[in-house]
Amino acid sequence: MQKTVASLDDANAALAQIANLLAQQSELASKRDQAVEQLQQRYQEPLAKIAEQLNQLQQQLTQFAQVTPELFIKKRTLSLPQGQIGKRRQSRIIPTASQTETEICDAIEAQGWHEALRLQRQLNRAALRSWSAQRLAQVGLQRCVNEQVWVEPK
Repeated sequence: MQKTVASLDDANAALAQIANLLAQQSELASKRDQAVEQLQQRYQEPLAKIAEQLNQLQQQLTQFAQVTPELFIKKRTLSLPQGQIGKRRQSRIIPTASQTETEICDAIEAQGWHEALRLQRQLNRAALRSWSAQRLAQVGLQRCVNEQVWVEPK
């Protein structure tokens, strides 16, 4: 069973023990990190070669799917003995290169097309901090104060 901290001497001894344990933890973590770095360096080149081969094969399959659209007319996914090839068409709305989102929103608003704009209502917590407890309670809020204790060994 661990000793209870009951005095400043006990607290100082606990801080010394924490500092010692943190030093041991740091040393072990450093050794671990060195071992991980050595392993990563050892396998970096073979993994890069495999990644390049995978990338080339995926590009070849993508090109095949693009030049044979007739295979994907009935089904968007083809099941083969060693896996699947799928093809999807996706439509996205993106800004032209010269337009910023603010400019686009301004243009939509100027046209009166408000259904294309979204307004987000959020609490202004900075303003709420200055409110009294009574005013906060009127809108269903309350102030919560947390107290923290921390330890900093030398």
